Amino acid sequence: MNQATKKTVSEETSARIPVEEQVLMDRIAKIKAKKNPSEEEQDTLAQASDDLKARKFVRLAEARVTKACKSISLIGNLSGRSQYLYTDEQVKAIENALIASVSEALAPFKKAGDDSEDKGFSFG
Repeated sequence: MNQATKKTVSEETSARIPVEEQVLMDRIAKIKAKKNPSEEEQDTLAQASDDLKARKFVRLAEARVTKACKSISLIGNLSGRSQYLYTDEQVKAIENALIASVSEALAPFKKAGDDSEDKGFSFG
């Protein structure tokens, strides 16, 4: 691959980042580059930073949860007794591993004393 066709890591990464996020990152960079941003610019910076973080969370969470759900559904394909031989203990071990993994992944999101009911997964 020659120099003209080689992509840098940042170019490859930016190709996967939605345009809206790139615009926010540019806005943030411009304000941060100023020596003495005005109060209005500081407010804009805070707003843009929060908006960028929220957009990134939704984009990454949706992709990762979708991928995890697909992977978990593949485990169900192992249930065919005509193709596979397994014990109830093995099934319980799989269940325990999945439950433990999900609990561990969600633990940082849980707030102390938060007894709200689980309403299911949805951003929209």
